[in-house]
Amino acid sequence: MKIRTVREYLPLLIVPAVAVVINLGLAKFDQEWSLSDWATNVVLGLAITIVGGMLASRQQKIQEALADLEMTEKIAVFSGEASAIKRKGRSGSELFCQAFLDARAGLSLLGLARPAMQREYLVSLKRTMETMEQFAAKTLSAYQAWSPEDWLVFKQVAETLKEDLRLRKRRCASEHRHIMEGLECMVEEFLSLSNPPNVSPQAFCNNYTSGENIIRVNFNWELFLSQANEGSASVEISTFRVTRADEIEHYFTPWYVSSEEHEVPWDDPSGAPLSVVRAAEFSGGVGENRQRRIAQTQDWLASHGQTDGTHTTICVSSIALPSHQRLLLDGNHRMVAAVRLLESGTEIKVQECLVKAPLQELLLPDLRHWVTPG
Repeated sequence: MKIRTVREYLPLLIVPAVAVVINLGLAKFDQEWSLSDWATNVVLGLAITIVGGMLASRQQKIQEALADLEMTEKIAVFSGEASAIKRKGRSGSELFCQAFLDARAGLSLLGLARPAMQREYLVSLKRTMETMEQFAAKTLSAYQAWSPEDWLVFKQVAETLKEDLRLRKRRCASEHRHIMEGLECMVEEFLSLSNPPNVSPQAFCNNYTSGENIIRVNFNWELFLSQANEGSASVEISTFRVTRADEIEHYFTPWYVSSEEHEVPWDDPSGAPLSVVRAAEFSGGVGENRQRRIAQTQDWLASHGQTDGTHTTICVSSIALPSHQRLLLDGNHRMVAAVRLLESGTEIKVQECLVKAPLQELLLPDLRHWVTPG
């Protein structure tokens, strides 16, 4: 049972006090209240106050129930949006913007809802934003699919959500404010994402250090992120089409061959870098397992990679070398297979993440083949 506080009885205590003050004022003019005046004015005032309090309490309960209902609907909407983002995370930014707008709509009711419902709503919103984070902040999916206009709208909506979180934080139960602070940090992370052609170095790192996209070369991620924070390293994304093999002859694999044209480790003194064009033509020196994987990739691209029957899209990552050359970090087998497909008249669409950083062996040991000593 709810225990009432003195504050809730305050309107009842004020009525007699006001009546006494009025009566003292009238006494100066010999117009003191009679017993009937007291009964009529004070008792009636108390009755009106009690009825008004009861109506206000009932109205508060109605508002609370309506707020709970609206927030329950928003929780159901968040569940649907999270599922849609998991299925269609690469399709566009509209799902993300809609989720932010729905979040703002629910936040406007936060102060009217019960504390238990506030928590349920905020936890549901947090789960949805964590799903969004997997696509927008921890992978390259958004960079690969969204246009500059999409990014602009996304950041505008995120900015308004950030402001709403700041304003509404005071209206939620104090025990839930740590959740609000966590949501604010997540929105800040969304806002820190770069717009294409620039890619967030942290998102690039997250994408290639977990899951299926792990970069196999010995890339020093800690040094790269440190360089990025200092402003000496960056990542850019671009898309271009290739119709002839000589258009990508400046791309090199992290594979090396000896003068006898046999594949050797990267640190073999006799090893020389192998370009993607030469690797596509080179059958004897590249290992049997590598040749098999290239052939499998070529077959897959030929049967599944063609988006309109005339071109195939591949995604690669590389690091910029001197003289406009590129060393592939990811997508070596895809690029070599694509070179072979060019010979059959298939146009290749390449989506590339290009790392620009000081060329140091500490960053990538393979760079010893490209860095002039001294």
